[in-house]
Amino acid sequence: MFAAFGLFTAGAAVSIMHGVQQLFAPEPAADFAVAYVVLAISFVLEGASFL
Repeated sequence: MFAAFGLFTAGAAVSIMHGVQQLFAPEPAADFAVAYVVLAISFVLEGASFL
């Protein structure tokens, strides 16, 4: 339980730190092809799990 809480806390801290960095120094969005492929694969796998 302590290990899970520690991993959750570390992940949350890194996520918040990365979010704050992006707010102060944003990068322009460039290529969404990889994101769309991952989204399509996730829809297929989630649909298969529902079946």
